[in-house]
Amino acid sequence: MGKNSAAKLSAFSFLSNFLTDNSPTVLPQMPTEQIIYFLNQAYIKSTSITIQTTDRMDSSVCHEYTGKLITSPEDQSKIVLSTLDKKTMSIIKPNEIRYVRLTHHAGR
Repeated sequence: MGKNSAAKLSAFSFLSNFLTDNSPTVLPQMPTEQIIYFLNQAYIKSTSITIQTTDRMDSSVCHEYTGKLITSPEDQSKIVLSTLDKKTMSIIKPNEIRYVRLTHHAGR
């Protein structure tokens, strides 16, 4: 029974990667004009970007989303970001954007 329990515990050891604090480094707030410029360039050039947002409930907590910008025909007040594998879409409110940067991928 002990051997079986050890096998079950190790089967979920991968969760430790998700349960530890892997918060991104909080970057400085970019000026609005610079955010708009980066978003426009990323959309026009279809370039992958990373957007860092400030959590609405706790301004000391940030989240990062990486992908390519796509449009949202129904609601122009939100930014839609699709991951490169197109499996996940994130909807981001413009007033929550803290920082935008180009994302470099190997082999691209």
